[in-house]
Amino acid sequence: MDSSNNPTSTSAGPTPAVALSAVVRHFGRFAALRGITADFAPGKLYVVLGENGAGKSTLLRIVAGLLEPTSGSVHVLGQSKFKDAAPRVGYMGHAPLLYDELDAIENLRYFAGLYGITDERVCAEAIRRVGLDFSEQFLHPGISLGANLGQGK
Repeated sequence: MDSSNNPTSTSAGPTPAVALSAVVRHFGRFAALRGITADFAPGKLYVVLGENGAGKSTLLRIVAGLLEPTSGSVHVLGQSKFKDAAPRVGYMGHAPLLYDELDAIENLRYFAGLYGITDERVCAEAIRRVGLDFSEQFLHPGISLGANLGQGK
């Protein structure tokens, strides 16, 4: 992906939720991203389109803090260090990569722990924020994630 594939800049108005400046990512001699500069406004939905190998997943992994750019800068929620924004960011790649043998809250606790979030209240608030009840039956252990999310019916 190169800078000609950028979304329209949304820098007028509120501080961007994500700001990319001249982001480059190489894998050996292969340049997956070449000089990406873009601002993404908070509260907006964006779609990243491109052919296989265009750099979409690489770009999203960089924004999610899972991969460092070779050069350039990335600011997420006003933070230049992703770990400072991590408690407020979620990323789901191609496959959900959730553990089917864990229920929904166990998956949430596990992945929160990977980001250093150990406060049970943070998970409870996340559940409430998406309109679920932390104490409902579908969150009890022993029920698969698919069944927890109503996909096992």
